[in-house]
Amino acid sequence: MGKGFYISKAVLFTGVVLAAAAAVTIIALAVVYAQEKANNSEAQQPDRPGTGTEPPAPGTEPPAPGTEPPAPGTETPAPGTEPWDRYRLPGDLIPDHYEVTLWPRLDEDPVKGYYFTGNSTVYFRCEQATKLILVHSHKLKVINPELRAIGAGSPPVPTLHRWWLHNKTQFLVIELSNPLSKGNHYSLHTQFEGALADDLRGFYRSNYVNETGHVR
Repeated sequence: MGKGFYISKAVLFTGVVLAAAAAVTIIALAVVYAQEKANNSEAQQPDRPGTGTEPPAPGTEPPAPGTEPPAPGTETPAPGTEPWDRYRLPGDLIPDHYEVTLWPRLDEDPVKGYYFTGNSTVYFRCEQATKLILVHSHKLKVINPELRAIGAGSPPVPTLHRWWLHNKTQFLVIELSNPLSKGNHYSLHTQFEGALADDLRGFYRSNYVNETGHVR
């Protein structure tokens, strides 16, 4: 018998698979190369009118981020310029100490409900002449503020021109007829009344049920 080559089926099958894989790889690389070449050609072409790549005309550039004008009606209102528009007390008057008395009514009144009354006296010195006295106050009905001078030889006490509650900053604002004198000491006495609510805010009331079932 003549001599010849013998190739097993397993080797033949493996060779066919490898050849097919090589062909697929070559085709894929050719496609990728063609796409990259086309992209590079487009990038090197000069801009043409109407393609959307021209720089914006003068005066038509979009505003930088954060510089757009606010929409109509959305502008932030300017803060008030009066002393009672600020949340911090001015430095014209410096308090020395306070005396406060509170009287809560723990039995419900048929008209007022639960409420409390009280009075306070604040002693302060005048660091800068002023016609205003600001005292923190919130949800209180203030009755009869009284201003007094402390110390012998003090100048006459200015009369109270008017007073009101400024709810935004929670101030009792007292306007005087004449300014207080720098370096002198004064006291301001006020009486007040307020609701004794159960909302856990400010001066409030709370209750519980004891072991015998009674509300305390």
